[in-house]
Amino acid sequence: MSNLEFIIELLDKTIWPITIFIILFLIRKPLKELMPLLKKAKISELELEFDRELAKAKEVAETGLLEGTGNWKVNLLELARNYPNTAILEAWKEIEDRTEKLLHKIEPELELDVPERYKKMQTVLSREEVIETKNVKVFNELRQIRNKVAHAKGYDLTQNQALGYISLAIPLIEYLEEKTAAL
Repeated sequence: MSNLEFIIELLDKTIWPITIFIILFLIRKPLKELMPLLKKAKISELELEFDRELAKAKEVAETGLLEGTGNWKVNLLELARNYPNTAILEAWKEIEDRTEKLLHKIEPELELDVPERYKKMQTVLSREEVIETKNVKVFNELRQIRNKVAHAKGYDLTQNQALGYISLAIPLIEYLEEKTAAL
């Protein structure tokens, strides 16, 4: 086999992979911008997982979202429109705050400054049967989604996903407030 034949054989075997690589390299920026819009592509598995987790949380909760006049609700909805990731983190802070108040009413000496704080909250809520099991499940689902948002790099959510999360968080927050007031 001569050098010329070897080069032709090599080109014959590698021309398509090289062409595809060059095309992808040239259009990498537009592809990168389109990635957040993909919901069913295997590339954005985290987003698929988020959608699945949100659907699961919606299944567990009875969606009886009552529109309220509380400032924190308006702030959450406004954040969801402009900063979806921040809205989820803020909604979780509201859940965390209400849960902590409820738990301290039940067990005033309860230590919550531990590494797995949210799991401990969930365990105490479940163990003490302070809130209904379905609400403990909603708490857990929302906690898991919050963790993904807080810890996954480059994980940007859509406005609708944030609004979906908030539509589950608000009834849970109100429920926790009612339980705290009843004790």
